[in-house]
Amino acid sequence: MSKRRAKPRQSDPPRKPKPDLPPPVNVVDGIPDRAEHAPLWKYLAVAGVFLAWLAFLVYCAAAGNL
Repeated sequence: MSKRRAKPRQSDPPRKPKPDLPPPVNVVDGIPDRAEHAPLWKYLAVAGVFLAWLAFLVYCAAAGNL
């Protein structure tokens, strides 16, 4: 096979300047815009899913012993 000659690159078009970002509102542990405490409903949802899974496993174990 013959080698292809590389075409000379054209210069890249000028880029637009990036817009200025607004300063972060809340900074917690160095992470901007993060709430200091997670809402309570999120913890309750995780606990509810865990308890439902645990109840299902207990049901399966009890149904298997019949």
